[in-house]
Amino acid sequence: MLRNVLFVDDDQIMLLALQKRLAKYNDTFSIILAEDGFDAVRKLKENPVSLVVLDLKMPRMDGVSLLSHLSGNYPDIPVIVISGYRTDEMRRLASEKEVLAYISKPFQLDDLAKVVLGALRREAEGGTLHNVSPVVFLQLMEMESRTCTIRVIDGGTGKGGVLFFKEGGLYDARVDQIKGIDAAYIIFTWENVTLFIHNECQVNVNVINSTLQPIIMKAVEMKDEQGAEIPENEEAPESLAFEDVRIENLSPQQGEKSGAALMKEPAIERIRNLLQREIGEKSGVESIAHDDQVDDVVHSMSELGMMFNFGSLKVGYVDRGMESDEVIVPGAPSIVIKVSRKCPQDKILEVLRTRL
Repeated sequence: MLRNVLFVDDDQIMLLALQKRLAKYNDTFSIILAEDGFDAVRKLKENPVSLVVLDLKMPRMDGVSLLSHLSGNYPDIPVIVISGYRTDEMRRLASEKEVLAYISKPFQLDDLAKVVLGALRREAEGGTLHNVSPVVFLQLMEMESRTCTIRVIDGGTGKGGVLFFKEGGLYDARVDQIKGIDAAYIIFTWENVTLFIHNECQVNVNVINSTLQPIIMKAVEMKDEQGAEIPENEEAPESLAFEDVRIENLSPQQGEKSGAALMKEPAIERIRNLLQREIGEKSGVESIAHDDQVDDVVHSMSELGMMFNFGSLKVGYVDRGMESDEVIVPGAPSIVIKVSRKCPQDKILEVLRTRL
């Protein structure tokens, strides 16, 4: 998914030349144009923006005023300054406003493009993930005690938001002009998102003051209230994100072998016989069936496991908070084993992890 770069300059000829010349990078970022600071403020409200490139000298609301607005309302968005001011003055302003870079006019547009691409790479230095469930991923961020800024773009609506983590704690969030826990609720209602992870966090005050689980549950309620429809007798794939998800380590070679084996038709019967032989009637197995509805979530969790050096997903246990839990075995399609909550969880996971 493309990121948006906002260019702010009152020189219309410059903006048009910039738009035309940088079109060759349209597979990496989209260009949004603003003719002055006021126009830029409006564009920031309407679009998720990853980077701002601005001129300092503009009518109405100049670049310095816009920098102050960005610092107070969008501290996560890096800024590149372009200006005809002398270099020493630009250095002073850059130092005061924590500007990422400054470029003196006149300049080559290809040189500006290199700085823009470098800034976008820095935004995603901690990794980029596409079409993942924010619930599953952010629970892992909490577990890993990560400090980072995560820019989130919803695949369904194109809306964007930002999450700020300090040592695994969610400190703040923003969606448009909505901040704090209300913004976090909105982000957690999104289903398939693209995440850009920056390994720094400029927010130092925790305005959320909550673990992720209550936020997740509230977001689920909000989604229900918004009329999210789930087909009758069909569960949403994100049900895997609730309560407790365990990831068992597996090398990529093992994952490929297991996945190929499970694609064969006898896989269900083999699992049933294996659990019966190793655990017996106490296994608590209620049913075993293929379920392609969970494949996307299983794939996302395997990607996350590799990203955090856990290995690919071999088998997962999902605590549904209901009468029955689920054990997920990746495949094509994946296999869902419904088990009693009183089943020997650790034993089942160990048998499936080591014997399949």
